[in-house]
Amino acid sequence: TVLRAHKAILCTRLEFFRAAFASGMSEGRTGAVTISAISHKLGSKAVKALLTYLYNDEIDHITSPSLALELLANAGYLTLYPYAQHRRLIMQCSELVLSILSIENCVDILRILYVEDTPSDFLQRSIIAFIVT
Repeated sequence: TVLRAHKAILCTRLEFFRAAFASGMSEGRTGAVTISAISHKLGSKAVKALLTYLYNDEIDHITSPSLALELLANAGYLTLYPYAQHRRLIMQCSELVLSILSIENCVDILRILYVEDTPSDFLQRSIIAFIVT
């Protein structure tokens, strides 16, 4: 799948793209980032949702808890966490994941958050509180 986007927008909104395009690697030379380069665990729906967010600063289109967890699980990799401008996205995704939290999935979700070094302390604390109570 080929998704086209403006390099200036991507670089302005995410350090991940800024670093990729500034590098001496193929992304810097060709001006293209392949989906496989950024999607070690990020599906095409998540990439499209991320691009929509980067272009419009809109988060209303992210309504699926599984999509939200996928974005959160890749937030560290994509360098979403160092920037206050992405706080709304992280909180929206966190709230969606909390909406499906259950005894059956809470440990698995928490494990994903820790393994992937997800930047949602709010979500991690909420899941731990859910487990403890």
